[in-house]
Amino acid sequence: MESPQDPIVLLREQRPNVSNKEELLALMDVTREVRRRWINDEQPSITNILRKYPRLQDLPDAVQKARNSSAPVYHAAKLVAAFLRAVRVTACLVENNGSLLLGL
Repeated sequence: MESPQDPIVLLREQRPNVSNKEELLALMDVTREVRRRWINDEQPSITNILRKYPRLQDLPDAVQKARNSSAPVYHAAKLVAAFLRAVRVTACLVENNGSLLLGL
């Protein structure tokens, strides 16, 4: 069972804001090797990566650090970013009846 003090749990449950951004970035550093091994060994889907590490979506500084320290995590983060862009474009197309608006 996961402990409420487990860094992965804290990362998953806390939303970033001005007062906790540095703490969350530190937790991303603490979990980097575990995250890297998990991604390499399990090859999870982007959905599962984001489910386990949602801060990859909203802490771009963590993605930058991952880029500088471990290629597999960086590539997973790039896939996540591309996936999120595709979701936003798809949502825009649906909202506008198939007409892509400039300025996305």
